[in-house]
Amino acid sequence: AQNGFSGARTKEIAQKAGISETLIFQFFKTKKELYKESLKTLFNKSPHEKLEKFAEEKDDHGLFYAAAEAIFRGVEERPIIIRMIFFSALDNFKFKSKEEGFGPRLIQYLTEYIRIRIEDGAFRKVNPSLAAQMFIHSVFLSAADKVMDVGCEDSDYTLEEGVDAIVEIFLEGIRTCKSRRRIISRMILPY
Repeated sequence: AQNGFSGARTKEIAQKAGISETLIFQFFKTKKELYKESLKTLFNKSPHEKLEKFAEEKDDHGLFYAAAEAIFRGVEERPIIIRMIFFSALDNFKFKSKEEGFGPRLIQYLTEYIRIRIEDGAFRKVNPSLAAQMFIHSVFLSAADKVMDVGCEDSDYTLEEGVDAIVEIFLEGIRTCKSRRRIISRMILPY
């Protein structure tokens, strides 16, 4: 996290870990494997179990809120994630498959959910993969900005306020007019 993939030396990593460099290479064939495992370890808290319930109920707000909250909490609890992701991007480090990283797996999960909701007529016809990526990126960058406090002056909002704002903006943009009318009528009917 301090030096990124390119700047990290396995000899220094071994020294800081209090082990020999040889021991590292007994477990990992290459530095790239070690780096990939480090990223996987950072992203080991996957919200998929929580998302399943919302997906089954087709609770759009609940599902996207749970996904966004997991990212915000992950960044808040382990700010080192910010450095690792930015260094990964700068080093052009990519996972070979969607299954290898929390971010790619979550994007894949949300892509499939969005595709289903488009088929249901609840979401506008958009590229589901692009919509999922845009959602994840906006959540991550907002969470990173909140932790680093480098953005606008008014970043004194709670985690819940930040997550709720992103989810509402995203859902308002992706829902069909018909879907919005159904939601509004459900809100008005009880009164």
